[in-house]
Amino acid sequence: MNDMITEALLEMHFHHAIVDHFTMIYGANFLRLLKPSPRQEAWVGFDQGWVRTSVTTGELLDHLKDAIQSKATLAKHFYSIQEST
Repeated sequence: MNDMITEALLEMHFHHAIVDHFTMIYGANFLRLLKPSPRQEAWVGFDQGWVRTSVTTGELLDHLKDAIQSKATLAKHFYSIQEST
């Protein structure tokens, strides 16, 4: 039996507790969980974070990917992503 505790296992186990904690602190719908697919992780540089934005998740990931691909030094939008731990 494999007794390793993986990041994925911890995320699955504590997901609702993390969401409830952020909701308690910031209020319902203040932030939303941003969990890129494994392929998208390679572009945006994180596997899970929290974001507050009016754009859709797809639009946000496209903005981040475009900025990374173009090696932009300025962005049209500012995003603050709080990675969950």
